[in-house]
Amino acid sequence: MFIIKNEIDQFTEKDIFVGLKRKKNNKLAKLILFWIELHRKSVNEKSDETSVGLQSTKEMELEHLMPQTWETEPAWSDLPYLDENGNKITDPEEGKKHRKEVILSLGNMTILRKKLNSSISNASFFEKINGKQGAKKRIEGIRDCAKFSITTEIIPNENTKKEDYLWNEKTIYEREKKLGHEILTIWPIIE
Repeated sequence: MFIIKNEIDQFTEKDIFVGLKRKKNNKLAKLILFWIELHRKSVNEKSDETSVGLQSTKEMELEHLMPQTWETEPAWSDLPYLDENGNKITDPEEGKKHRKEVILSLGNMTILRKKLNSSISNASFFEKINGKQGAKKRIEGIRDCAKFSITTEIIPNENTKKEDYLWNEKTIYEREKKLGHEILTIWPIIE
């Protein structure tokens, strides 16, 4: 136990944020997001909806908001490449490499019901949030179905114009920082 404590004591805030950028398997990312959600429910005195927070993780899937197949989807491949400050990356190869890394960060992930996840997986951000018209019926979006604060927090105001629905590297970095600070509040391993 002493060895583990010494290892934990060597972590810095920078280490945590670097870790959030690294590729993690989907189960681990889903578990981290689920734990954050459970913590939020436990500290929210107004929440009497504990059953939502205690749903089985088997009923949920990890959603990459900017899809891993972004290169094949015009709604995503046409977006300019941005750095963490929102500045354009002009070199296409550098931009692609950077975007592939950002897509795998915790800031680009949320948890959804399996059924919803499969129906909106590669849609534009606007369609992911608001749904879309399918061949036979309307397909629900995140706005219709999300119960978790970890997911509802990414939903723009209903009055937001379609062209203002932004989900790009800059918004991913901003969310990643917010989640990182929240993780450090929940698990204060750094003094």
